[in-house]
This record gives sequence, structure tokens and C-alpha cells, in this order.
Amino acid sequence: MYRGTMDHRELASTDLNLLVAFDALLETCSVTKAAALLHVTQSAMSHTLKRLRDTFGDPLFVRSGRAMAPTPTAEALAIPVRAALVQFHEAMASGGRFDPLTTTRSFKIAASDFAALTLIPDILRLFRERAPNANIVVLQGTRTDTAALCSGDLDLALYPVQEQSPDLLSTQLFEERFVGLVRADHPDVGATLTLETYAELPHLLISPTGGGPARADSALAEHGLTRRVVVRVAHFLVAPLLVAESDLILTAPARLARFAVSVAPVRIVELPLTVPGFPVDAIWHVRHAAEPANRWIRELVVEAATHLVEEGQLIFG
Repeated sequence: MYRGTMDHRELASTDLNLLVAFDALLETCSVTKAAALLHVTQSAMSHTLKRLRDTFGDPLFVRSGRAMAPTPTAEALAIPVRAALVQFHEAMASGGRFDPLTTTRSFKIAASDFAALTLIPDILRLFRERAPNANIVVLQGTRTDTAALCSGDLDLALYPVQEQSPDLLSTQLFEERFVGLVRADHPDVGATLTLETYAELPHLLISPTGGGPARADSALAEHGLTRRVVVRVAHFLVAPLLVAESDLILTAPARLARFAVSVAPVRIVELPLTVPGFPVDAIWHVRHAAEPANRWIRELVVEAATHLVEEGQLIFG
């Protein structure tokens, strides 16, 4: 039997429909638009806002130009209220069960284009087999997706864990290593690459966050060397195309390099120094850890990564 510490008497004295109205006001920042969203009159929504202000003892929304802006109290309530409503909606829709064969749910995954390139094709194959009516929405990962994971606006994030958080859980999907990538007829790079040549070449750097030293810079510093980064790009898939049309060298994730060779006039060279690799992790919020749908998508993503590794599709060399 389920047992908890919830104060049912306090909840019974509160109109939980107020939370729905609060979420609509947060989404629209307008009494008029929130009223239209909930199919009520503007007068009724204005009355509901007054009740919300009385309930929480805070204005919640204040005038800012033509719109309303949430107060700090409203912003603090936003994530837990949205998460509660999402969970309640899912429970009502499924009766507390999850059937992948019949679900029409859209699973939202935040990922870099590199993680999407390596994992989404096999994830999609498993989706077609096991959840034929479900959808996948792949969004650009920002590594600041904690709020979206908590609220349920994201189901999973696929990128390296940056820092430990008690609110986030994760599992490693695979480990990536680096290789060199140059255009097929590069005049200064033969079958092998010396450390001196590597340092002297103009470099292309993939930097999704736009700043900070790269692993290759730290590896070169150990040899008393530096390099010149001529171009920085935020996206993985554009980098090989720039390499193909220039004399730049890219310190590339091996799986990206292997894909690039199949679509562009580029070639792989082994690096003359050890550049530490990086993991790709699946990350989810502890709030949704026990949800059947969230658990299902996590297990499917892990299976997809495991299958690719076992088949050698994620192995270079």
C-alpha cells in the first residue's frame, strides 16, 4: 500500500485547478491569452489570478510593458507546478501504465548533433519496432537542461555529464576518442603526422559552448607546444565540410571522422599525441526516474548504444 506524508486536509482546502491556471499564465504572460487557452472568460481568469495571489501571498505576475512578468515567487513555483501537472496528465492518460505499442507520446531528447548522428538512427529503428505510434523530438542540447528535465519538457539529455548534481541521474553510453581529420589531398600531411607538424598546422575547433581550452591544447602544453585555432564552430557536422575545403586540421571524435570519410573528401590520420577522450552519457531527472515511460526510453537508448558497440558501428580502427 502507498504511504506518504502528504497533508490531505490542506490539499482538500485548495482548488487544484488554480495550478492549471497558474501554468497557463506562466506560458502566456497574459490574462487574456491564458483565458483563451483555458476556454474561460477574461473576467473569470482575472478572478482566478486574484485567488492565486491570495493563496500564495504574492502578486505572482506584475505588469511589464504590454505583458505580465512573473515574480521571483512565481518563477520558483514554475518548475514544480509544471512537473506535477505533467505527471498527473500522464497518469490520467495511461491509468498509471505505459504501453509502448499503443502510446502516441512524443519523447523529447536533447543532444548534440554528434550524439544524434551516432545514436538516433538505431534509436529510431527500435522505435519503429516497439513504439510504432510514438514520436521522437531531438532538440539541441545546452548542458543547462536541468529545469526542462525536471519539468518533463525533456525526457533525456545525451551529452557528457559536466558536474554531479543530486537532481540528475546518468549512465554512460559509450566512450569516444580523438583522431586527426584533414582533406584527402592535404599538401602538408602524409600517411603519418609528426607532433611538430600537428602543432604548426592551422586548426579547426568544435566548441559547442564557444569557449575554454580544448583537450588538445592541454595535451600540447604537456609537450611545451601550442597551436593556432583559426576557426571555431559550434556544431559537429559542419566541421568535416570545412576541413574538406581547406588546409585546416580537425581533432575529431573518431566516430564523426569515420562518418565524414563516407560523405566528404577527407581522410583520417592518427594523432601524434594522446588527447583524452570523452564519454557520451544519458541524463535524466530524479523526479522522473520511476516513471514507466521515462524508464522505457532510458532502457531503449542504452540498448541502442550497446547494439552499435557490439556491431562495431561505433568502433574506429
